[in-house]
Amino acid sequence: MAIHSDKNIKTMKINISKAQQFLAAGAVEALEPQVKAAQKALEEGTCAGNDFLGWLHLPSSITPDFIKEIN
Repeated sequence: MAIHSDKNIKTMKINISKAQQFLAAGAVEALEPQVKAAQKALEEGTCAGNDFLGWLHLPSSITPDFIKEIN
């Protein structure tokens, strides 16, 4: 499973090879629509708790000048 996001975070991969023996066939694939909906809600800021999503864009909003200021 891979999740694509903004330019700073290309993919997130989850290795479930050790857990597959405990999962029904197709269990992970069946969750794909829910994962995509959750990702969309996070990216669009339409999910519950959307006032607390500043961390999503923090990496892309930090400028070299800001880093110099805090050093």
